[in-house]
Amino acid sequence: REEIEAVCSFIWRVYVGEGYISSDDYPTKRLEDKYTPASIYFYACIGEKIVGAVRIILPSKLKLPTENAFNFLDFNMPKRVAEVSKLCVDKEYRRNGISLGLLKRIYHYSKTKNIDYWLIGTSAKLKRYFETFFGIDVVSIPTGPPGKEHLAERGTAKNYFKKYSVKPYILKIKS
Repeated sequence: REEIEAVCSFIWRVYVGEGYISSDDYPTKRLEDKYTPASIYFYACIGEKIVGAVRIILPSKLKLPTENAFNFLDFNMPKRVAEVSKLCVDKEYRRNGISLGLLKRIYHYSKTKNIDYWLIGTSAKLKRYFETFFGIDVVSIPTGPPGKEHLAERGTAKNYFKKYSVKPYILKIKS
């Protein structure tokens, strides 16, 4: 639990620093949400300092965050899917390969757990990152206008959705 709290505090600091969330929305100074219990967190450290983090969310009765944040049209969620979210690296350590290392780690984790697909809600820039570094086909999921429930789900990081044109994607990870 202490490790999860430390990672969630790190993610909170990065997200507040980037303006994705308001510090007032998370008085615990940890970015935890209803998906935290279904999440596996991975993080990178230099010495004792956390410098990067990502989480993979396993399916649960809550469904997946991106599934809840968008109105999917004509899309059947594949079996053996998990969501990748909260990928972040401290500004001071960006361009050091930390995000790539974190993604490689969750890739290997996914393979050991028989996860074949990743669901992500992200910007076009990060979509290209996945395509470039992993050679993975990143397929856009068709969506319709969001309903109130979708907008409420986006409220957990409303500034992220405003700052970037976030869209849902599905990735088939290769063996």
